[in-house]
Amino acid sequence: MMTEEEIRRFLSNLDRETAAPVARVQFPPLDGGGAANFPVRTGIRFLEDVRVDLVAELGETTLKVKDVLNLQVGTVIELDRSAGVP
Repeated sequence: MMTEEEIRRFLSNLDRETAAPVARVQFPPLDGGGAANFPVRTGIRFLEDVRVDLVAELGETTLKVKDVLNLQVGTVIELDRSAGVP
């Protein structure tokens, strides 16, 4: 078992052996200049290509959110089975 003094000497030597040089780094400003390469979409339109499952008593189908957002009164949604099929 090490004494407290031995532990202090060990730690002080360890600090000197592992000291890494420090260098100043300059990063480019975060001004959004790279945004052209990585467009950010926000708002409800961001969900346009997300698929959701819609289940009805008559059948089921899968639509994209943008298709659901574009539904109008009287829109016909094609389901996975014909009328009259159990």
